[in-house]
Amino acid sequence: DKDGKVSADLSALVENWVGHDKPITILDVSSAPSEILQTLVGTLLRITYDMLFWGQELEIGGKQQPLLIVVDEAHLFVPEGGKSPAHRILSTIAKEGRKYGVGIMLVSQRPSELDSTVLSQCGSFISLRITNETDRGKVASAVPDDLGDLIGLLPSLRTGEAIFLGEVLPIPSRVRVNLA
Repeated sequence: DKDGKVSADLSALVENWVGHDKPITILDVSSAPSEILQTLVGTLLRITYDMLFWGQELEIGGKQQPLLIVVDEAHLFVPEGGKSPAHRILSTIAKEGRKYGVGIMLVSQRPSELDSTVLSQCGSFISLRITNETDRGKVASAVPDDLGDLIGLLPSLRTGEAIFLGEVLPIPSRVRVNLA
């Protein structure tokens, strides 16, 4: 509280985030000052990941209740060559999280600014229209070479259309998403 008194332990806080019966928890940090955003997001993710890593056999652990962390505006948190707390933990989750039941979904309108190593760990891609050549090149470099023709379709996709690649669908496909 404002006097610095703690009303609950850290484990109770994390359980409020991931140990409940609701299907989703949103931690909205959009109002946080940009100067501390990298540290704040990195700390929140590090606490959550470590708690799930060490408690993976518990009911709220990764093996019993897998966790998907969705990072919007991901280019702010995992930029190419970044070294922030957010970048470090997201890199760790991308490389090792799957075996502990923790995954990440990176959402960005600027894929060219995403870290190549983190992007290479993504098992699935859902890409909407991309007209910028640099952004298309980054997506193309992260998918298998034999799927280049699909990447070539990105500038011509209509509103609500996307290319689905990887584990998300058994066959790479152009998909129309219902906007209703």
